[in-house]
Amino acid sequence: FAAYRPHHQPQYGNNDWHFKVQVHSNNEHQSYSEHATPDDEQGTVLPLPKGVIGCTIRASDGASPYSIFAVGHPDGQASFIPTGVWYWHFLHRHDQAAGRPAVDDLYLPGVIKAKLWPSEDSVLTIIVTAEELSSLTISQDWLNLSFKRSIGEQNQLVNSILQPQRYFGEGGETSHYPQLLSFPPAGDTTITSEEFLQLLVQAADRFLVYRALPLDDKADKQALFSHRTDDVPVILSDYFSLEDHTRDALIALPGLTLTTKRFDEACRILRYFARYFKQGMLPDRLPSAEHPLEERDYASVDTALWYFYALDYYVRVTRDYQILDELYPHLVESINWYIRGTYNGIQVDSTDGLLQAFQPGKALTWMNASVDGIPITPRYGKPVEANALWYHALSLMHEWSQRQQQESSISNGHAPSYYQEQAALCKEHFQQRFWYAEGGYLYDTIDGPGGDDHSLRPNQLLALSLRHSMLDTELRRTIFELVTQHLLAPVGLRAIAPQDHLATKGEHHHQSTEQIEVFPWLIGPYIDAMLSIQDSLPAHTTSRQASENGQKDDSWQRTIAILAAFRAQFNTGLLGMIGELHEGDALQQGEKVASVRSIAELLRVYDLLVHKQTAYPLSLVSSGEVHSSRLVATRLRSVSTSRTYNTQRI
Repeated sequence: FAAYRPHHQPQYGNNDWHFKVQVHSNNEHQSYSEHATPDDEQGTVLPLPKGVIGCTIRASDGASPYSIFAVGHPDGQASFIPTGVWYWHFLHRHDQAAGRPAVDDLYLPGVIKAKLWPSEDSVLTIIVTAEELSSLTISQDWLNLSFKRSIGEQNQLVNSILQPQRYFGEGGETSHYPQLLSFPPAGDTTITSEEFLQLLVQAADRFLVYRALPLDDKADKQALFSHRTDDVPVILSDYFSLEDHTRDALIALPGLTLTTKRFDEACRILRYFARYFKQGMLPDRLPSAEHPLEERDYASVDTALWYFYALDYYVRVTRDYQILDELYPHLVESINWYIRGTYNGIQVDSTDGLLQAFQPGKALTWMNASVDGIPITPRYGKPVEANALWYHALSLMHEWSQRQQQESSISNGHAPSYYQEQAALCKEHFQQRFWYAEGGYLYDTIDGPGGDDHSLRPNQLLALSLRHSMLDTELRRTIFELVTQHLLAPVGLRAIAPQDHLATKGEHHHQSTEQIEVFPWLIGPYIDAMLSIQDSLPAHTTSRQASENGQKDDSWQRTIAILAAFRAQFNTGLLGMIGELHEGDALQQGEKVASVRSIAELLRVYDLLVHKQTAYPLSLVSSGEVHSSRLVATRLRSVSTSRTYNTQRI
């Protein structure tokens, strides 16, 4: 079926699309248009080899064309039969059940017919592309070569996660050999740990694309990148909107680039983003030729703080302090603007050192869904995760400013004591103000128009999971247990506890995704918090240490089980992808959006656990699949059932 509309907005009635279909074949070609006239332009006809057929579709004279090709067995007599049939009132039942627009009008441009032989290993490859026809080379031999090359590249990315790690200590050099995680058996899936990792890598690879630099950036692109290029690596937020939201990219950057050793891409992305700091903020999206940046794009309290998180991750993995020195002035300015105040009422409260954000009619946190322009979850005041990120950024600046002071003779920004004092003020009042004693967890926001919000939400996980936390181990453990009890779902975390969800029902409740849905990407901060608490357990006595090893054993198995639960998601709904959200605990995927945050956080956590398990005794890894003396899976087989034509270029 064909349509010409935003991917998530069904079009019902008032359709003025006059689809034109240009048919390509290996022996003859023809044009078909629903409203064809003798003067219709035929366009470019692509000569095709035997066994290949296809068509080019244009919704109207001003629409962008795209092409569909079918590549089958040379003797399969593949053919494309144009139909030109409209299907009115097409009902998307899943969207209807979720309360979303569900009635659609779809156009059937034609039918592809091909012969397959059940007894043979025959493959039918479907290619959908918006590339210029003159740049395409389509044949069975070319596809086979391209497919093998793609599999080789995927295997290389997977093996980069399993590379031996070299360490230097008092006893000299030693190497640790990362192993595949040992997943518990599951009756509903045949996906092994090896295949799960490869599926994650394949899915993640789809979100890293290359885009031409905006015209105003090309003149000085040499200051951005170390080699000549007109393209910049871009992390897409989802499919199929192809948008690149800055916050999503920064959350996803460690999992998408650093786990697979794509350090150059990570560095270029961080450099490119730094160009768009304005009054200490980063925009919600990146500019394009069609949509240059405007002041209204700087409407997020935490996006710039996620930049500190991503940069810290990059520097710790690569030890590339040159980029830290280069970007340090941007970081100083960002902190200064947060303290003095910037867009949309975003400012540190000088009385308590806590970060606040208030702009009527705008949702400034990651929970930014709206109905008719009205935020569903505005969270005005001082959001808990924004303050956790703020403290983390201050602590990083304390570290980095010490290095700047030691390594640079030029005074650059404040002394380390300044950031230390700001962090101490934030920590003191965070502990005093955010603790909700009656519930045993943290307020979601404080000092809002309606007072303090004690809704139990997963946002407080960042106060537990980030490298610099304001809470002691016992408090983090208490909060973590409450979050686990009320928010942990089979494949993610609920956006709000069920009891609080009932209390917040409103007129548009059925459309409130943050209120009722489960977000897979939050499993990343959840596992980070679990491991952080686990690593903080003291060991004073032998008996106590034995008890705590038992706790670590249990926590490890729980962590593996949580990650393994995502295996089945690759075979349902969004095949080969993980969605942005799920509808409750029923494992029903919400709106069909494949999310980079979900994929990247799962890949980051898998990589974290792969290297974490080398620090555990083998007794804590239950399966005999794990071997301490060799590297497992140096050659990984493909689990894909179809060939993919993917230029990774938009």
